[in-house]
Amino acid sequence: MWVLFVPDDVFAIPENLRHYVFGLNYNDPYYFGHSAFFWNEYYNIAQAGYVLSKGSIKTLITRFSTSESCIASGKYWKNEDYYLGKYLAELGVLPTDTRDKLGRGRFHLYTISQLVVPGDIEFLSKYWKSSIYPVKQGNDCCHPLSITFRGTSKATVYFHHYLLYNVHLHIEAGRLGNVKSDTFTPSDEIWQQFVLDELGPNVNLSSITPKKFYNLWVDKLDSPSIFNKKLRALFGGDSDD
Repeated sequence: MWVLFVPDDVFAIPENLRHYVFGLNYNDPYYFGHSAFFWNEYYNIAQAGYVLSKGSIKTLITRFSTSESCIASGKYWKNEDYYLGKYLAELGVLPTDTRDKLGRGRFHLYTISQLVVPGDIEFLSKYWKSSIYPVKQGNDCCHPLSITFRGTSKATVYFHHYLLYNVHLHIEAGRLGNVKSDTFTPSDEIWQQFVLDELGPNVNLSSITPKKFYNLWVDKLDSPSIFNKKLRALFGGDSDD
């Protein structure tokens, strides 16, 4: 048994959690999430969600076996994640590094847009500073089988759900679409042949700068008004704009 704890504004992908814990014995004490360090304690931040195995829960019960013992531990407003980590640490259960070998996280404290756009997180953010492991940004920010992301709003959570479960990519080769050409032409040969076709076979290709190449393409393009007239003439319409 594995228990995933998330607040309402976190988007969780249970399928990826199942993949991550596959092969692990849930009777052993595991404590997964986005790890942080505060007041000399290691814990997993609630805003990114965290996971407890059956073994961790049973271990925690040995410390709080009755309602009276829970009440005696105190009531802490908005600090339940910190004190959970504190009590688990006292019982020998510490947060697990859930990153992959490239340092990409699986439990994310920030939104997808904040993670994929470099520099979109304030460097002095409270959780940025307290995170045990560096938070990566850009295309390599996140493990492909990430488990949680911050959603920040109901609309964002629905948006993530739609993209993940309703939008599909056609990536397999087949009779329709994505059929590879029988021949491969290096990209250098493509632009070089274009220049030769435009300027003649005697042109010195080494003299073609990116700006010259760009201008060659611009010269081949019609202005919007001319292009509109050509379309109207082609399809039988009048030639007025």
